[in-house]
Amino acid sequence: RMLAWEQNDKSPSPKKLGVRLKEHPLGMIITNVADGSPAAKSALAEGDIITHIARKPIQSHQAVAQALHHESQGTLQLRLRRGRQTLAATVNR
Repeated sequence: RMLAWEQNDKSPSPKKLGVRLKEHPLGMIITNVADGSPAAKSALAEGDIITHIARKPIQSHQAVAQALHHESQGTLQLRLRRGRQTLAATVNR
């Protein structure tokens, strides 16, 4: 399921991260990062698992959509898992 980035988008809107996501037991796993997207510029990678957006736990596509809607401008703070590491990332939109 696509969310946060649609395949036909020529340039992601400010509300979008530029990733495709799939549900995962720990959060939402990134299955694709669009070249030149805010996510790519923030060094997010395929396989990263987003666990929190703006300090809110993320477990579903709906939770991602709500978080992106409520945090629609400026920077977005993410917490993610990359392998065994827990990382913080800032995405400028």
